[in-house]
Amino acid sequence: MSSLSHEVDVPEANGQAPVIPIYRAGLGRLLPPGHVRIAVAGAVPDLMRQFGLPLDDILRKAALPCDVFDHPDNAIPFDSLGDILSFGVRSTGREDFGLLIGERAGASSLGLSGFLLQQAVDVRTALGDLVRYLHHHDRGASPFVEVDGVDAFLGYSISHYDGPGRPFIYDGALAIGRNIMAGLCGPQFSFVDVSLSRPKPSSPARYAQFFGAPVKFDAERSALRFRASWLDHKLPKTDALLRHMLQEQLDLLEAEEAGNATEQVRRLLRAALIKRPMAHEDVCALLNVGRRTLTRRLAAEGVTFQEIHNEILFEIARRMLAQPARRSPRSPSRCMWSRSLRPRLPAMGGHVAARLAHEPAPARRDLTRAPPPAPGENARAAPHAGLANCRARHKAFFNDVVNRSGDVHVMERVVRAKSGPELELGG
Repeated sequence: MSSLSHEVDVPEANGQAPVIPIYRAGLGRLLPPGHVRIAVAGAVPDLMRQFGLPLDDILRKAALPCDVFDHPDNAIPFDSLGDILSFGVRSTGREDFGLLIGERAGASSLGLSGFLLQQAVDVRTALGDLVRYLHHHDRGASPFVEVDGVDAFLGYSISHYDGPGRPFIYDGALAIGRNIMAGLCGPQFSFVDVSLSRPKPSSPARYAQFFGAPVKFDAERSALRFRASWLDHKLPKTDALLRHMLQEQLDLLEAEEAGNATEQVRRLLRAALIKRPMAHEDVCALLNVGRRTLTRRLAAEGVTFQEIHNEILFEIARRMLAQPARRSPRSPSRCMWSRSLRPRLPAMGGHVAARLAHEPAPARRDLTRAPPPAPGENARAAPHAGLANCRARHKAFFNDVVNRSGDVHVMERVVRAKSGPELELGG
């Protein structure tokens, strides 16, 4: 069994620049990093025909071969998927082009992982399958499932693409998530609300109608919220023998991928660090290996867990800094970051802040500007103005920076370094 998927030879198109090569994923073949199976966008040809537009135009702009949709296991770079959706929006004039694609797809579009989850005994097991195995269909993003009191969240986080098609990929991904939950839970199921990391479209009612719940745009993350009690819902018809056969195929892929511990750790951290901290032991538990074993495997690949952790943290922080300011100044996720990461900031925050200091000027200015003195207050006298006033000034500055950057775990480290350990930040 080869460690890479088979590459499909693609000829040059009439003297034009060569198109992007595609890979054939599927049974016994690993999906290359940063790629996604084309099955998830399988509705594109039909949609283009419905709009009376030639499919070849989109494929030519995306530098993809004309037969890329001929097999559902054909895999393309994740940014090429973004290009398809972005060009589709421009060609059709439909902001909901990603939603149109996603609403025509479901669990079966996700390959082996999608077929497996449909044979689970309950919703909790099915979503666990989705989180654990989706990377065999999509290696440009990560799904996540969280439980917070009476609510549960099914979300999707893009990690390999920041292009113009990003909002439309989120539309399609959550539309598929909606179809998966409806298929698992039946017609009685409904969402509490939906959050999308995309600008508000001109027709938001279209989204609310499709999801059957209120939709929040410009959100920090893209997720479907529903009552956690649905996780224990039993699937009415499952085939244990079929599930066993599918599990065997996925186990073979997992065994082949076990040689790349770095990529496994990166994938888990990308999904987790957006919402909560994740320790070395947490990753070991998810991979079902001991700490020494994982450390040894990573060392053999020339990297440490902390290096990967800082790399993913930097990736998330930079993406947050690039996003516009949020309407909600102190969301629950930020408060959680502030409380839970405070003891570990000296170990990781300085590394991330140092790298962010080399980012473009607006981000660097947010990170390094000292708190201004209060109106009428002498800057030199500020340290002697009393601990209460000093705490209030720094707390206001901290909240202002967080509101504009959206990055608590980095900002708290920087402001703490400027303010001294005695200040209670982010309270």
